[in-house]
Amino acid sequence: MNIAIWQACAFTVPAVRIRGESVKPIKNMQRKINMRKSRKMLLIGAIIYVLVMIAIYMGVSVYFMKHFFPGSIINGIDCSSKTVEEAENMIANKVQDYSITIVGMDGKEQSISGARMNFAYVENGQVQELKDSQNPLSWLYAYFNPESYSMVAKTTYDKEALRSSMEKLEFFDETKIVKPEDAKIVQGGTGYRIENEVTGNELDKEKVFDLLVKAVDEGDAKLDLVENDCYLKPAVYANDESLTKKVEVLNKYSNMTVTYEFGSHQEVISSETINQWMSLDVNNNITFNESEVSDYVDRLADDYDTYGRSQPFKTSRGEHVTIQNVTYGWMIDRDGEKQELMNILKKGESVSREPVYAQTAFARGENDIGDTYVEIDYNFQHMWYYKNGNLVIDTDVVTGNTSKGYDSPIGVFTLQDKERDATLVGEDYRTPVSYWMPYYNGVGIHDANWQPVFGGDWYKTHGSHGCINTPINIVSVIYDNIEVGTPIICYQGSTAAPPNTPVTPTTPETNKPDGETNKPDGETNKPEGETNKPDGETNTPGSETNAPQSETTPEADIPSPENADSPEAGV
Repeated sequence: MNIAIWQACAFTVPAVRIRGESVKPIKNMQRKINMRKSRKMLLIGAIIYVLVMIAIYMGVSVYFMKHFFPGSIINGIDCSSKTVEEAENMIANKVQDYSITIVGMDGKEQSISGARMNFAYVENGQVQELKDSQNPLSWLYAYFNPESYSMVAKTTYDKEALRSSMEKLEFFDETKIVKPEDAKIVQGGTGYRIENEVTGNELDKEKVFDLLVKAVDEGDAKLDLVENDCYLKPAVYANDESLTKKVEVLNKYSNMTVTYEFGSHQEVISSETINQWMSLDVNNNITFNESEVSDYVDRLADDYDTYGRSQPFKTSRGEHVTIQNVTYGWMIDRDGEKQELMNILKKGESVSREPVYAQTAFARGENDIGDTYVEIDYNFQHMWYYKNGNLVIDTDVVTGNTSKGYDSPIGVFTLQDKERDATLVGEDYRTPVSYWMPYYNGVGIHDANWQPVFGGDWYKTHGSHGCINTPINIVSVIYDNIEVGTPIICYQGSTAAPPNTPVTPTTPETNKPDGETNKPDGETNKPEGETNKPDGETNTPGSETNAPQSETTPEADIPSPENADSPEAGV
């Protein structure tokens, strides 16, 4: 061994020292060579293993090119390792067993089988699409991560057969259907209350059918009618706020009455009638039927008005006559009372009252004249004045000149006014009087100092233009005791009595009014332009010591009471 080689060896194996017979570096080298050989063999083995495993994996992958991965569930069917054809056959077999269960109220169930609707599966490539979505190389991942698939299987069925089957279900049995009813207000013993609604079990048939078709199309096995809100419902429930408010309002009126007082008679508007007139608007404001209220007031007036009506009367001479009310009597102000009644109803408070009157009378009852009145008998040419049932005066008078057609009006009238020192004006006269009490169309009671006599037949040829000529000493007493509004009863007795025939006053057939002595509203004004005396004409003209010229000169006929328009129809 030369020095160079030695140096190289010494560099490579510095631990070798030449001392005697030592061989340690050689052994180490052999060991390393052996290790290299083992590693190589292991590597070769690993490569072979990997190649084998790859071959196996690829072989399995090739298998899953035609088969579904393990754990593949399609519409609830386990299609693991199945071909597309096998999977479709399994789905078709399941379709043949298809049925849908319909769940109603209280969990009641009824089913319709696929056979009853001619249900069948139709291949449309969906299963193949699901298979194609699986990468064969991912079979190992799929093994540990199974997947379920849901698809809308293509099917066919007869919709009319489905409808027919549905309608035969017990849910649609007319004998077992209870229709829903709204909550309503009913009247009880203590007022009004809400009666609960009826839920019922009636189904919306068309809605059920539409949902059933959708469920069958999607392959659903169950249809819940309650969850899908298929039952018809009441429109109004007991807890409805508007219904509650309406009951509150109705109960306010449940005991309300309106009582009309007509002397001893009463007319009561009951709560039942009031409730019939009443309604609520959309804002729960109470309203009343004005037409119904108006009809009621009209009926009230028709029954109780006496104005313009005829009534029986027993005269002071004991005769029974029937006289028409002309300007006297009770008369309800219909428009005023309708408005007042509407106001009362809106307040909701019971009241007892009299109606609004356009005109009142002195008494109530069958005869509304009472026991204060003036009575004039044209045939007898006599006048009586009763006050509170007591005879104040009775006297002969002179009434309208019948020969000239100036007949005094017949009927029951109302004293319109009373005036001292008036001047009566006609077409051809101006006549001052001391006492003037008009009661109808310029006709009235007054003194007549030109009349030489009173009573008897004098009136037939020397009577007035229609007025009641009265001795001044008598008319003054009447004037001092009479009130405006007092009834004036004028009639023709059946026969005329001879002059100075004793008169026996009789109590009139009327009830004494209970405080009803107020004169009618608006009846106190004297006829326009008929009672004003000229200035300074307080004394009777010297030329009028005898009957005025107008009393002896023929004139045109006096107008009838219905249409007379003369300022003063008869002095």
